[in-house]
Amino acid sequence: MEKDISSIINALEIKDDLDNECCRQPSLYMTVNMLLADADFTYETANKRLDQLKASKYIHYKTSTASKVTDATTQAAVTSDLDVIEAERLALEAKRDKNVLFGLVRALDQKKDMLKSLSFMRREYRE
Repeated sequence: MEKDISSIINALEIKDDLDNECCRQPSLYMTVNMLLADADFTYETANKRLDQLKASKYIHYKTSTASKVTDATTQAAVTSDLDVIEAERLALEAKRDKNVLFGLVRALDQKKDMLKSLSFMRREYRE
């Protein structure tokens, strides 16, 4: 993922050839949007998995003892469970990846606007 993002960040730079940049922009935008869709899916899946794991652990801790256990104690046990901690870490990483790609989409939008302006200025200069 980081390798893809690094190559995309390098591709954001506008080179000297404006025509080539205008041709590359749509495919670059599509590539980033596809990566963003994958990252969004990964994030949603990780969150779903985390919710399911928390519910499963809650039921396990709530029913595993013969004595009456309070909700606060059960929630504390769920929160400190190593499987839940790992699932939370994965969900946070997925969210970070999604946010980075969303930032790249915004950067590509800015590049698109800049390419429009540069193309317009070039046409005006030629006339």
